[in-house]
Amino acid sequence: MIKIYSQKSQNNLSKKAFTLVELIFSIVIIAIVFTVIPRLMAVTTKTMELSIKEDGLFAAISLMGNIIRLPWDSNTLSSNGKILDTSANTCNDYRVGGFLGSRNCLNSSASGTPKANFGTVGLFGDIDDYDTYNTTTLNGRIQYNLDVSVDYADVNLNPSAGTNELKKITVNVSSNSRSVLCSDFFYYSANLGHVQINKRAW
Repeated sequence: MIKIYSQKSQNNLSKKAFTLVELIFSIVIIAIVFTVIPRLMAVTTKTMELSIKEDGLFAAISLMGNIIRLPWDSNTLSSNGKILDTSANTCNDYRVGGFLGSRNCLNSSASGTPKANFGTVGLFGDIDDYDTYNTTTLNGRIQYNLDVSVDYADVNLNPSAGTNELKKITVNVSSNSRSVLCSDFFYYSANLGHVQINKRAW
């Protein structure tokens, strides 16, 4: 018995075969997509989290920069301060590196501000005015808390009960959103003195 296939039957067979190839390719593509996309989303989430942390760290570093540029103590530029007596040109005690006739005169008649008197009174005029200072910054839905503490430290960088020649500045940054970030920045500011710049009226 001889079977005769028409051209129409052959077209139907090839059409079915092509549909099967499409189905196989579709299954492979879907499998790849469902495998790769979750990984891409995880990488994107980690990148966003890192960016959020960087914003918080930058806010803390910026605050630290604002603090350390200030005078060391409220007595720094006063005539009876321990650091420099800028109104005198001659004295018996000079800051290390100072020379005769320079305005590097030390005056030990007064010490730095006691820890009990740290904190701001009006404007932020010196480093210890930032003690117990706190503020919040908002980045999208993430809120950062910035807390500052200023303490005296000895030459070994250990906490000092009384006044000393080093002040330890601590800026803590934390987030109240799932503890995304919590970090501390430290800076030790030394009693090196500030010299007033001579000026004249024009």
